[in-house]
Amino acid sequence: MKILGISSASKQLSLGIRSEARMVIDYNIHLGHRHNERLIPALRDRLKESGLKLGDLDGIAVDVGPGSFTGLRISLATVKSFVLVNSLEVAAVSSLELTAAPYLAADCCLLPVLDAGHRRVYTAIFQGGCSFLPPEARLAEDQALALEDLPEMLAESRANTTRLLVVGPAVSTYYQKLEEVLKGWMKSDCTGCQIDLLADYQTQGRGGRLAELGEKYCRKELVTPPEELEPKYLKKPQAVINRESENQQEGEKQQ
Repeated sequence: MKILGISSASKQLSLGIRSEARMVIDYNIHLGHRHNERLIPALRDRLKESGLKLGDLDGIAVDVGPGSFTGLRISLATVKSFVLVNSLEVAAVSSLELTAAPYLAADCCLLPVLDAGHRRVYTAIFQGGCSFLPPEARLAEDQALALEDLPEMLAESRANTTRLLVVGPAVSTYYQKLEEVLKGWMKSDCTGCQIDLLADYQTQGRGGRLAELGEKYCRKELVTPPEELEPKYLKKPQAVINRESENQQEGEKQQ
């Protein structure tokens, strides 16, 4: 099986190609907000490097977010056009599934966190210590939450939280606040629970990891019809939030 992985849900562009159970491309580069300029050229170069053409692929794994509005629109539009021309299977992988995947073997609950801005995170809960794929290990759906709301989500999930492992790039961004919020929850609702915040999360390898997950999803028929492929935004675009805030402030001034 030959699988292409594409992620442009963050400021990093990640591409991976897996062929016959072997990783042949794992490409990760920081682009800021230039995915519209670099995605297609980077894809063309990586395919050439691997010796493959789009028609040689069996499927595409795409990161559907949550994440950058522009980045998600670009990657999903690209995937839809590829699939229509080449009749490929599509594995839609959540950014949080991709973040949690390397740690699923750990005997703990996993709390992946991505920065959603303004002291908010994108998050979900997964049960580790199992051989399941991320969709099968889910205990809570992807959400955008204020940091202070994490304890409520953990309580509602009824997760077995003897040990909680917090992973993802937002750990380093909000380390002190996460530690404060989660340790406060531990004292009140989860006495004896061990909480580990992994601050050295590595984004390198993300493209290869996505391709590997895509292969596993396709083999288990965890695929998405192209017409149902949609981004996970979970919140309004920041430009809309800013505009609504400005309108509210202007309305208050006029009262």
